[in-house]
Formats: sequence, structure tokens, C-alpha cells
Amino acid sequence: MELLVVIAIIAVLASLLLPALSKGKSQAHSTTCKNHLRQMGLALQLYVNDHENR
Repeated sequence: MELLVVIAIIAVLASLLLPALSKGKSQAHSTTCKNHLRQMGLALQLYVNDHENR
């Protein structure tokens, strides 16, 4: 009986943590995308500077 209570408590705690983990994963993906856009912008600026604004 006690084992079922412990399993139920663990299940409830896990269900509370899942939305927080999902939000963190979403924020990590967003940060990665923003970093890639920044890197592309910097690469474009360097290319333009090296090729006399052409």
C-alpha cells in the first residue's frame, strides 16, 4: 500500500515538472536561433567589408 502512495506522489511531482522542462527546452531553442541569426549578420558584415561594399 505504501509503495502505491510513493508511486502516486512521484507521478504527481513529475507531472508538475514537465511543463517547466518543456518551457526551458523552448527557450533554449529560441536562444540558439537568435545566436545563429546574429552569426549570419556578422558574417555578412565581414563579407561586405572585405569586398568593398559589393
